[in-house]
Amino acid sequence: MKFKRISLAFILIVLVSFPLVPRYISGWKQETSNDLTRPNFSTTQWLGYEAVSGITPEAKMTWITENLLSFWLGVEAPHNSEAASGYVNDTSIYGDVEDLVLYLDASGTTVTNSSLADRAQEEYDKLIMELGKEDADLTRAAFHAGAMAHYVSQAGVWGALWDESLWGTLNTTIFALFENQIDDGCVGNHLLSDQSSWRNEYFEITVNATTPMTAEEATIDLAEKVFPLAQALGNNFNTSATSVEDWSEPYRADVGYCLNRSVEAIINALEQAMTDVNWKYLSVPTPTVNYSNETGEIAIPELKVNYTDNNGTQPLTDALATNAEFYYVVHPTDFYGNYQTPYRTDAGANLTYSSANETWYFSEEFVPGLTARTDHSIVLFFQMTGSAEFYSERSEMFYVNYFFINVTKPSISYNSKDRTLDVKNIRVNIPDFPELGSIDPSEANLHHWYLYTRGEGTSLTEETGVRAYNTWGDQINGQLEYNESDETWYSIDNDIGWVFTQTLQVYFVVVRFNVSGIPIGFFKQSIGGSQRFYTFVENASSTFTTRDHQITISKPKLEYNQETQTVRIWDVTAHTDYKNLTLDYEMIEGREIWDQLEDKRMARWKIFLYDGIASSRYGDLEWDPVNEWWFAEDIYVGTFPDNNYYIACKIVNLNVNVTTSPYGPPSDYFHISRPIPIVYWILPEIFLAGFVVLFGWLAWYRPKKKKEEREASRQARIGRTLKEAQESSQFTSLEDE
Repeated sequence: MKFKRISLAFILIVLVSFPLVPRYISGWKQETSNDLTRPNFSTTQWLGYEAVSGITPEAKMTWITENLLSFWLGVEAPHNSEAASGYVNDTSIYGDVEDLVLYLDASGTTVTNSSLADRAQEEYDKLIMELGKEDADLTRAAFHAGAMAHYVSQAGVWGALWDESLWGTLNTTIFALFENQIDDGCVGNHLLSDQSSWRNEYFEITVNATTPMTAEEATIDLAEKVFPLAQALGNNFNTSATSVEDWSEPYRADVGYCLNRSVEAIINALEQAMTDVNWKYLSVPTPTVNYSNETGEIAIPELKVNYTDNNGTQPLTDALATNAEFYYVVHPTDFYGNYQTPYRTDAGANLTYSSANETWYFSEEFVPGLTARTDHSIVLFFQMTGSAEFYSERSEMFYVNYFFINVTKPSISYNSKDRTLDVKNIRVNIPDFPELGSIDPSEANLHHWYLYTRGEGTSLTEETGVRAYNTWGDQINGQLEYNESDETWYSIDNDIGWVFTQTLQVYFVVVRFNVSGIPIGFFKQSIGGSQRFYTFVENASSTFTTRDHQITISKPKLEYNQETQTVRIWDVTAHTDYKNLTLDYEMIEGREIWDQLEDKRMARWKIFLYDGIASSRYGDLEWDPVNEWWFAEDIYVGTFPDNNYYIACKIVNLNVNVTTSPYGPPSDYFHISRPIPIVYWILPEIFLAGFVVLFGWLAWYRPKKKKEEREASRQARIGRTLKEAQESSQFTSLEDE
């Protein structure tokens, strides 16, 4: 019974207290980001960003504008606790905004539930604690500023003020329509959107006079300003409206009022937080710069830098400045000369302070970090304890030409036995900077050699020539080392054993250098005939040719099977004199070669007559991975005539001349002989009968035939003669008559 009485009492307490605990509060719309590296842009982010943008000068707010990701995640954290990860140890205290309200009595003057203001003040306290540190973590400070902004701004929407004991049940469906239709006006999608889209197309923020106050005070002040409109906004929402454009002008104006006051409340809290820690912000003018292309020296005339805090505006001295530097900004162009996105480099130098004039300047001096034949500008960078980092506007651009660097012709030595290449005796200096002397590794950021070829029939891929590749498609190059004793660069014992000089090709070495921070380069004629500028310098050696591999092939072991008339060979091995490598399956067939080469590798057998005359019978060898030799089986020789034969093998890689490479040593002879078939025995009789017929035709029949032809011809001539004589006698007798 005691338990039941306690339970009943607890239930009564809950029922009595229930009207004070909201069932659904979301305030201004806040989305949950799927990707916290680019938080969603929703109404609360818009209001927070409007507040930050509304504080002037901009230099005052760089601690947030340089850490916008942290600020936006802070804005989201009251709705989504995961957004707080990395900024606080206990993220569970976030994601609580829907449980918070700010209720006033019926007159709108007395706070009856301050949970929202209390939570805003907690974040405010964390903000000033972090921002006031000498080594403040500005990313964490920006996060707490964002979280505070969310809590404060919620008092500007009627859902957070809706006390059901005064106004009846909150219609959460209507409130969802209300907040979603406002949020639909947010143009941007996420943090990485263009900042010009960080706005709401339905409402324009116009900040009136602000009064710095704590977050708790700002939250309550906002609630008191919005309270007179809250009940009407909830009761008079047009449920048939599909967007803000369907709202009545008075209703839309009242909502605009609430949004503007929400932004002002955030500004009030931020301003008070910076006042509490005596936040300092810098005022740095846009610098001017003088640059000489003859000497490479840069100068920055004197300029004043001030800081402002609770005590007013004062000069920034070298005693107060923790950073006072300048950096180069490069303005690159594309091929057509169009400017691309400029970028700030890490190259620069410290500025000098003049106590007499209370100014900062930089005397004429060469400062490495410039890019040849490119426009540059500079930015100034200042910071002091209790301020954010500050970068000035960029100076006007200045053009940087280039300096000539001298690289001597490299000496090369090719060891044809070991197939190694030495590159030596390279000296590098910049005549315009004699104080540098010979360029050493501390100054050169590029010091390489490259193997090139000028090959007939190949298209030039670079103006220098064609980069050389080995059999396997590897480019041949290496890094040069520096010899301090004679101030020369070199590279020795470079193995180029897989490089093969094809017909009508020669090789040469190109060495290239670049010097850190000094604008150097040279012009060289391109393939099309025009001049092209390179941001390095180079020189080429004399030419040389490589020695091909010498391959030793073992004598094949052979077995001839007379019954099946087949031959098999085995135990065939091959080695190249380059590192005594075995030409196994991997070397001949398995390993991929450079795709620009024709694969002429082979492991082949061929049959020869005993006197070395090659037959037309050949084939591919197979690899035995167990015994690690080449072999061939079931070579049919049944069509070969009787004789002595042998088999030799040819195994070559792509580092030999395939067409002139000889076959290896011959195997033992194998002899082909067969029984004479019966047709061979009857051949003599056939030949004898043929001879008798031929002799009879030549000795009797043919002479007889010719004799008969001659007799017939003689009788024909006699007949013609008698006939002519008779005709002649008859003609004479008629004439006499």
